[in-house]
Amino acid sequence: MQRSSSMSPYAPIRYRDSFWWQFTRDAAQHGAITPSGQIAHDLPDRIMQTLCQPAATMAVEEFKGQPDGSRLSLQVMAKMMELRHWIPLAGQFELCGRQIFDLTDDLVEMLAVTDIGDCTLEGWHAPYDAFFVRFGPQTEIKLPFDDGFEYLDGAFVAVTPWGDVPGDRRIKFGFTTVHEDGRGVEMPGYFLDLNPAEQAMPILDGIAASIERRVASMRDPDESPSALDACRRGMLEEAQTLMQQAILLLVNALFYIESTNNKKGDTAVEPGRDTPVDQVVAWAQAQPARRAKLRSRMTADGYVLVHLLGKELQFNSGAKTGGTVRSHWRRGHWRQQRVGPQRAQVERRWIKPTMVNADRPHDELPGHVYVVGNSNGVSSLH
Repeated sequence: MQRSSSMSPYAPIRYRDSFWWQFTRDAAQHGAITPSGQIAHDLPDRIMQTLCQPAATMAVEEFKGQPDGSRLSLQVMAKMMELRHWIPLAGQFELCGRQIFDLTDDLVEMLAVTDIGDCTLEGWHAPYDAFFVRFGPQTEIKLPFDDGFEYLDGAFVAVTPWGDVPGDRRIKFGFTTVHEDGRGVEMPGYFLDLNPAEQAMPILDGIAASIERRVASMRDPDESPSALDACRRGMLEEAQTLMQQAILLLVNALFYIESTNNKKGDTAVEPGRDTPVDQVVAWAQAQPARRAKLRSRMTADGYVLVHLLGKELQFNSGAKTGGTVRSHWRRGHWRQQRVGPQRAQVERRWIKPTMVNADRPHDELPGHVYVVGNSNGVSSLH
């Protein structure tokens, strides 16, 4: 029996039973979306006619007579119009093998204290044309939702061709969120994309330029702004801070994935973090030929196989200065380093964050402390 997907730690599983994801899967299966992210010319109109307009009609009827009914109906329509970006993104994810990178909590903690500096996404190498990165709920990256909040927990990433210049690409991001109790937010989250010029800018500058471009696209210079366009612009601008925070964590994750050389077919997958123990044990003990059957069983039960990253890091007590300074993070950063014959290639290297004075009180810090260096073993101090 399939379990409920709403509490899955992975957004692709939480979304799979939604009306819009089912539309996406059908569009992908019938060629309206390609693995490279290109779409049929009529797909945006089909999304509007099949999904957006019926939802708007239902919203108007549902909120009829309420004091703020018009505003609520506009918000529903504005959110639904984001499906024109999300459906091609989700369809590309489906067609590229449903790849999921699951970052351990310890790795996420370290990436959160790593500085981006003036790094750009120009020249970044994607492991797949589309994939999902799971962080887990980030309590510091949130937006109000009804009487509570929604928290960032992951992001879809995809690259698609851009313009007529060979090699130019568009990088797309779709951020996913969860409620305070861990339930996934059913509707798609916040979408951003970077064109080649924006990819060449420092990350936050590129994001600001992207948002400005999208806001400008919602204005018709020859007409008075519509209430719907004003609502769409307002929602985008309201989410700008969340997206700026989210992109810093996400880009650190993308650089980490790149630095570990997770190229197509190079990394083994393993059961996701919510898979029952008996299925995890069966997977670990099975020969490769039997794993295809086990994978089918897990998928049918609502579980997923993932690329788990972070187990390769070594955890220890960190650096001590010998002084009286309370324990704190020494922030990490990225360094461009020349490698290869005649040092002709440039490779991004992670200078990991470390804990200073790890033996001193640090009530405000999480439980683990870390040491720079890679190891096949994993240990931790609490």
